[in-house]
Amino acid sequence: MTFPYVGRYESRIAAAYWRAKFCLQPFGDSISRKGIIDAVLLGCIPVLFHRGQAVQWPWHWGDWAANASVLVDEAGVRAGTLDVLALLAAVPAERVAEMQATLGRHAHRLSYAPPHSAAAPAESSGAGTGGGGGGGGGGG
Repeated sequence: MTFPYVGRYESRIAAAYWRAKFCLQPFGDSISRKGIIDAVLLGCIPVLFHRGQAVQWPWHWGDWAANASVLVDEAGVRAGTLDVLALLAAVPAERVAEMQATLGRHAHRLSYAPPHSAAAPAESSGAGTGGGGGGGGGGG
C-alpha cells in the first residue's frame, strides 16, 4: 500500500500502521501522542501505556475507546515483569476482530478533514480506518 499524499518516510510509517494489528504508543514528555490518532485512523489497535492516553479526546474518542485499544501497565514494563509482546500475542483473535470492527465504526470521529471534502468519510459508511492486508487494519 502506498500513500502518495505524504512524503516517502511518512508513507512507510502509514503503511506499517496499516499492516499492523497493534501499534505501541508509549508516552514521552506528555501522555498525548499524534501516533495514537494515526493508529486509530489507519485501523491499528493502539497499545496505551498510561490511563490518561485513553481520555485525551473525550468528545471524539468517548465510550468506545476501551473497546478499541489495549492498556498495559507501564510500571510493569519498566520493572521487567510485563512482556508486552506476550500480552498482545495472548489476545484472542475474536477480541482483536472486535477491536478492529470498533475502529472501523468509529475512527472517523478522530479525523479532522474539512466537511464535504473528498477526504471526509461519510458518517454512515463506517469509513475512516485502513483495513489493509496482512492482518492489519480495522475495515478489511
